[in-house]
Amino acid sequence: MNTPEADEPRGTSRPHRSRTRKLLLSILSILLVIAVGCVGFAGYLAHRWNSGTQQLNVTELQSPNAADGPGTNILILGTDTRSEDDPDQAGITGTRSDAIMVAHIAANGSGVQVVSLPRDLWVPIKGHGEDKLNAAMSYGGANLAVSTIHDLIGVRIDHVAIIDFEGFRGLTDALGGVDVPVYKEFTSYGRTFPEGLNHLDGDGALSFVRARYPFADGDFQRIRNQQAFLKAVISKLVSVGTLTNPVKVTRAVDQLSPYLTVDDGLDARGMVSLLTKLRGVEISEFRFMTLPTGDPGTSEDGAEYLTVDEDALSELRTAFTYDTLDRTIQKMD
Repeated sequence: MNTPEADEPRGTSRPHRSRTRKLLLSILSILLVIAVGCVGFAGYLAHRWNSGTQQLNVTELQSPNAADGPGTNILILGTDTRSEDDPDQAGITGTRSDAIMVAHIAANGSGVQVVSLPRDLWVPIKGHGEDKLNAAMSYGGANLAVSTIHDLIGVRIDHVAIIDFEGFRGLTDALGGVDVPVYKEFTSYGRTFPEGLNHLDGDGALSFVRARYPFADGDFQRIRNQQAFLKAVISKLVSVGTLTNPVKVTRAVDQLSPYLTVDDGLDARGMVSLLTKLRGVEISEFRFMTLPTGDPGTSEDGAEYLTVDEDALSELRTAFTYDTLDRTIQKMD
């Protein structure tokens, strides 16, 4: 008795199977090439990051005096290397931080809260009595800045990143520009920013984050502008148009890294670990606030400063300690 297989003419199925096998092998080969290419590109990008950034051993990050708490806290310091002839730099010596932010990544990865600390806050600085918050970096570099800020907010600092404002120019251009909202027209450094959504190139970004004198509330509006710029950059960085474009990603790293100093825990491997914590965070889950301040004051040498709002600071310290910053920001907003 003949089986169906026996009735099938010889050679009928083999070419079909052969073609299928070849097709599968071709697909697997393509996927393997893509995988190898991705690994190779990741390694290349890691090399560019490690060779481009300056890395520091910040001993204060391991300070036993800093309270432990859930989540990850990253101190972001913005510095400006413009000539001392620039009016915004008058009277400033050493490296002072013009922007001071603490970014908190929630322990469960549900969001990122960024708290700006006004640079003119009058605070205790170890070994230097009381002074403006931004003087800590001038007196003792990243270690003293970290120590001063974790004393202020009451929890440890896990990482520190110091960026020169000049890096914003190349980064913005590498991303094809960024869009920021302007709620009232102003002019700064010869450039006018009309009310509404403004598309900034690199030069425009620099003028935008530096502007202080056009505003009645001076540094507070500059802080809001810096927050808006940071949010716009993050939005552009995580967009599909950037993440799927190796050329754009490489240019962004190349343009930013020479102006970036990080602790040695933020090498390429550390950045991958950090970005893994952020993998599920949407841009809408980034929240920003500025620490409220008390009355202004004047130091013995005539310098004007801002006092700390102790009630607001106490609430902020509790929020950092118990990982409830998201609710606290919504309440203070």
